[in-house]
Amino acid sequence: MGCLKGMIFIMNKKSIRTFLKSFEEGVFIPDTTRGGEREINIIKSAISVATMQANAFYLMAGAAITNRVVYACRDSATIEYIYDPVTNTTMTSRERTLPWYSWFWFDTRPTPNYQIAFFYQVWCVSLFGVEIGVLDTLISAMLVHLNAQFSILNNAIVTVTERARRMQIEEQETDQSTNNDIINNNIAVITHSSHKILEDGWEQIPKNDPVLSKYLDTSVSSCLAHHLKIIELSDNVEDQFNLMLLVQVLGSSLMFCFQLFQLSQMHLFSMTFMNMTAYFVLMLFQLSIYCYNGNEISMQSEQISAAAYNTDWFGAEDSVKKNLILMMVRAQRPIKISAGKFVFLSLATFMNIHNIPDRQFPSNSPSGLQCYPAEITVGTWGVKTLPFRLCRETQ
Repeated sequence: MGCLKGMIFIMNKKSIRTFLKSFEEGVFIPDTTRGGEREINIIKSAISVATMQANAFYLMAGAAITNRVVYACRDSATIEYIYDPVTNTTMTSRERTLPWYSWFWFDTRPTPNYQIAFFYQVWCVSLFGVEIGVLDTLISAMLVHLNAQFSILNNAIVTVTERARRMQIEEQETDQSTNNDIINNNIAVITHSSHKILEDGWEQIPKNDPVLSKYLDTSVSSCLAHHLKIIELSDNVEDQFNLMLLVQVLGSSLMFCFQLFQLSQMHLFSMTFMNMTAYFVLMLFQLSIYCYNGNEISMQSEQISAAAYNTDWFGAEDSVKKNLILMMVRAQRPIKISAGKFVFLSLATFMNIHNIPDRQFPSNSPSGLQCYPAEITVGTWGVKTLPFRLCRETQ
């Protein structure tokens, strides 16, 4: 699985390099005039999250490798008795355990050969773990920064009216012939007292100032362009990594089933059990960072619709309202990162994969019964899945 992921990276290295450079260009660069210091804080938070995920992965990988090394060092050598019919003698041979089962072209039982094979395995597995960690943490960091761009866009949409008023102030302050009272009246926030009450009880909200409307149109248009750029970037992520993510999801599902079966056959808290548990936790974390980051992207992209609706659009021009409607309609279809166009990366997907072993093996059941979990789908329009247990008497 790691070799396939590495091959996919090598095949797409040029496009991946271009993709990484796009985070440092155009609208993706933090802009304090757009979102203030909050944009810089969002980027710093994304860097911290990506670094924390990478450190956690390497820590778990190091723990899994260390467990195997300690197991091999503490395991007592097996004494084998070899009978030689030519000399009619019996020889003893000490079969020492290596950290991992592998084939060598030389005999690993003698003292110098055993140490060479031991350190060769530890070195190769450590390098392979670093390679897998680089690939996984790089993709997860891309997803984290993509999620940060949605957070920046949400913040820019919420503060769009504030930015338009600030630009209006800057323009009017440069005009020396403008009266200060007129400036204060133009930049004032529309209050309830400025609304006109009609005869039927409805409120008539006046249009914004023409200068304010111009800057509001500019700010909303920049948010719309930012939104389209993020969608394009998300599509590039989907195209570049969906095959590799499919390999990860399918491989993790198979590994979960095999490892849990092996764990069920081992003695609890034995050295072998601890080694397998450490590797299982590593695989679980490896898949969880993909699903967690994919779920965060979907949630942040879906919040754009609410952010656009909560702006002061009621006094804006029609062009501003149309741009807000475009963003709201597009945000109704949240961005989702898929694994090979087969399944979306989300916390629900992670839980479904985690529950696969429970569907393969019988669950705890009363004495004399063997029960298996099952599901039934009911309803025509409001389809609903109901879980239940199917039991039978044991022989």
